[in-house]
Amino acid sequence: MLPRSHHETIMPLSYSVFFFETSDVEQAFEELTAKGIRTDGMRGCHVFDPEGSMLLICTPPVGEQN
Repeated sequence: MLPRSHHETIMPLSYSVFFFETSDVEQAFEELTAKGIRTDGMRGCHVFDPEGSMLLICTPPVGEQN
């Protein structure tokens, strides 16, 4: 069973999300942060439920971990 969300409510995103594919996400992360690109520090992956809905399993952003 998945742990209960630490958020009281689920709200739609107020911004767009874009995905970029890479063969080495860790290298891309290192290169981008070395250039001063900000990140929330999350790590995760997408999975699909039986109805085909895409879900994200991830760590909390840095600074929000309990």
